[in-house]
Amino acid sequence: MSEPQPQPHPLDVVPWPLRTERLVLRRAETGDLDALWQHRGRADTGEWLGWHPADRADWDASAPSRLPDMLVFELDGRVIGDVMIRVSDAWSQREVRDRVAGVQAELGWTMHPDFEGRGYATEAVREAIRVCFEELGLHRIQAGAFTPNEPSQKLMRRVGMRHESSSVRDALHRDHGWVDGVMYGLLAEEWRRQRDGRAPRATILHGYSAAPTDHWFPWLAERLEAAGFEVRIPELPDSLRPDAAAWHAAADAAIGEIRDGDAVIGHSLGSLVALRVLAERARRAGADTGVRVAPADRLGSLVLVSGFAGPIAPVPELDAFAEAGVELSAVPGFVRSIAAVRSDDDPIVPPADTDALAAALGAPVEVVPGGGHFLGRDGWTKLPAALWPVLRTS
Repeated sequence: MSEPQPQPHPLDVVPWPLRTERLVLRRAETGDLDALWQHRGRADTGEWLGWHPADRADWDASAPSRLPDMLVFELDGRVIGDVMIRVSDAWSQREVRDRVAGVQAELGWTMHPDFEGRGYATEAVREAIRVCFEELGLHRIQAGAFTPNEPSQKLMRRVGMRHESSSVRDALHRDHGWVDGVMYGLLAEEWRRQRDGRAPRATILHGYSAAPTDHWFPWLAERLEAAGFEVRIPELPDSLRPDAAAWHAAADAAIGEIRDGDAVIGHSLGSLVALRVLAERARRAGADTGVRVAPADRLGSLVLVSGFAGPIAPVPELDAFAEAGVELSAVPGFVRSIAAVRSDDDPIVPPADTDALAAALGAPVEVVPGGGHFLGRDGWTKLPAALWPVLRTS
């Protein structure tokens, strides 16, 4: 019997080391234990920590298990502090539990007292938050503290975190007895509003012979607006006789400037035009040559409902539009998260075509039994399967 393979750590996807104005952040290693002990072993550093080593032997025995979630930050080559990013699942109702795996993180930090008062910890935590939202695509972060630990609370406020809750004498401190606690949090949407000065945008692109008010589009727009998105559903020109160039121009204008909180949802022919617009944007960004697009400049979510990438046999009247296909190779490097949705009985877009598209993009496929082509006349006025992939990282 083969040995189980170790699971990748969420932080493995980040291109370490990272550099800020004054610091270098990288994954902690066993070789950092001596340097970390210089501040972690001090009583003043440990006063408000939930865990403080009793002595060096305790540190050497216990610290290695904490290293996978730990970053160190260096100033001029010296380790002066650390930041914890512990990714976890969010709470959910049972029916949607699979959709909240690894969507949030708890943060924590320490720094050598000799370097306090110069903004180094704030700089490191700001970068850790950027990692959580831009690199990892998390939905939410949080951090807790004993209420008397005012320096940590001030730092949380400086980096834009919001006070979420207070508790009364719920934590026993080794020296101070029962102590009150506080919890701060920050949503991806809030952080991106602070960064970009605007709400995240979602663009819904309808298909052949459809309009913005058809099918499940109004329901999806309502749900996305409730989640903080500015929603656009352009009326693509002459949907009964669609012209590829005209649709491309209209979709490109509707999508507008792309940031990593934004989403594009395409239905049927709308999926093809979305892919063409994004493939062109990806080429401009150099993604087709292997250039790593900055995380903030990627599209956050792309959802392809009954998608296809070329002519489909049941609708030959779309051959002229679809025959040029779309070059997909650069798209995955330009979009953080891609999801495909299809039914098992679509009479318009063969399920095999959607599966082939998803395989080319490296995207998962969610199959909705009995969904047909997800048309309003068949009762499809809601489509949660198109909503969840966007909400996961928003």
